[in-house]
Amino acid sequence: MINCARPRRRGFTLIELLITVGIIVFLASIITPALTMARDGANSAMCKSRLNEWGKAYGQYLLERNDKFHKGDSVLSKSGDDLWVKALSPYIKDKKVLFCPQATQTESEGGLMPNMAWELSKDPYYKTVHEEGLGKGSYCLNWWVNNAEGSGNASGYYWRSSQSADAKRIPVLADGGDYTASVYSTGKDYKPSPVAIDSNMSERTFKCYDNITRFLMNRHSGEINVLFMDWSVRSTPLTELWNLNWHKGYKPVSYENASWQWPAWLTGESNQ
Repeated sequence: MINCARPRRRGFTLIELLITVGIIVFLASIITPALTMARDGANSAMCKSRLNEWGKAYGQYLLERNDKFHKGDSVLSKSGDDLWVKALSPYIKDKKVLFCPQATQTESEGGLMPNMAWELSKDPYYKTVHEEGLGKGSYCLNWWVNNAEGSGNASGYYWRSSQSADAKRIPVLADGGDYTASVYSTGKDYKPSPVAIDSNMSERTFKCYDNITRFLMNRHSGEINVLFMDWSVRSTPLTELWNLNWHKGYKPVSYENASWQWPAWLTGESNQ
């Protein structure tokens, strides 16, 4: 008689299962960092593309205004219409360009530093800005490009126009933690914090408008993307921020000539 019974299949042994799981975990440990790097690289490329869009918008804006920048939201402004986001909005087709792809969520939406978008207050001053969907973003303006009204000790610091022999070193717009920031004095006054700019950074330090901290966002592997006044977009190491030409009275400080010890998180010597 022919035996038609199916042969019994042997299941996996515990050792075989453990080996299989170990191989999967090992492969995941190799693939995950590569995927993360690829994603971050794609986000950085998109970030540069969006900053390029802002550069084109500035080109159109300045062409129509005798090469004069917007006034900025100074104490003399009547409304938020003088903000850069509002001034340039007619030249921007897609509001996605307000955000670096690495930083799209505000604090109320769960965003964390350094990948957190800013949001303007609901103050009536910003009413028209919010009405047009321009009240959130993750790029920060160098305050000193403004053609601001009024006078004072710092009135001579403003660039006001894009006509400068040093345009390639003057930052206009960059990855940042607020919509604008004014690096107020000389570079030597701004020793970098030993603490990484993250959710643990003190509110006082970060919200002090007149320092470099708002640009010190570790968003792109130790760099931020910057739109310069020659309308080029370049990746800029965080330690190089002190060496840019922020305003007409600023004295750049190079990495080698800094009077302080650079913190490890800022130089890439730590994963903090």
